Amino acid sequence: MGTIKQLKTQAKKSFESQDYVSCLGLCKQLIELEPDNARNWLRVASNLRNLGRHSEAVEHCRKAIALDPEEPLAFVCIARSQAELGLVDEAIGSCGKATHLAPGFVKSYNLRATAFMAKGVQELSLVAECLRCARIKEKRSHGRRAVEFFNQAVSDLSTAQAMGSDCTETIELLLDTIRDVERGGGHEAAALEALPRLRQAGEF
Repeated sequence: MGTIKQLKTQAKKSFESQDYVSCLGLCKQLIELEPDNARNWLRVASNLRNLGRHSEAVEHCRKAIALDPEEPLAFVCIARSQAELGLVDEAIGSCGKATHLAPGFVKSYNLRATAFMAKGVQELSLVAECLRCARIKEKRSHGRRAVEFFNQAVSDLSTAQAMGSDCTETIELLLDTIRDVERGGGHEAAALEALPRLRQAGEF
């Protein structure tokens, strides 16, 4: 086991070379040496996330948050894995905490925009299911929520770009989602009222 400085240097090199398995081992050694350092738990979580081990990453992020509840990076880190696990509501909440703690943390706005889009798509799938079962009232409710989620995504993207972020990837994801809605046909008509505003994302 090396010194803390040596381990951090080696871990950084391994991470930059995308050797996440080696980096994970090094970061676990850092936890043994500095168990109360929230950043060490986040380092482990980042490697777990890159290895697709999202449930473990969430648990390590929670430990980091318990050690330092004012660290916005911890909430962004946990949101990424929550989104991968399909826990979209939780991911949106985590991003909200990150933006509250650090209003200038642009990554949290891009990530929350993606989460809102995922939530909107979930709601649209429920619209389709409700129509198949002829539950019209519920369909309208899901349609309205989908519009709200998509509009919030646009708002977050606008904020991120105003802060100087390159939102190209997220904007393309948003526009692809809009195109999917349009191709979906009548069962998603409740969301079409939002399309004029959503298309503004392509004009940032």
